Amino acid sequence: MATKSFREKTIANKASDNWCSINNGVKYYAFILVDYKPCWESFYFDEKGGINNLNLFSNEDEVLDYL
Repeated sequence: MATKSFREKTIANKASDNWCSINNGVKYYAFILVDYKPCWESFYFDEKGGINNLNLFSNEDEVLDYL
């Protein structure tokens, strides 16, 4: 699943843009996805700047399926 189709699905399901950020900086109370070629990093960023549930994925499909 490409990032574009993932965003379209979140819009279709009326999911708020505030719950995740894909290669778009850091947001509090959100899941952050960052493409660090050759892997993807996923984590939850809390209000105190803490990184929780850090995961590494080998490709875009895996990280989007995780969410």
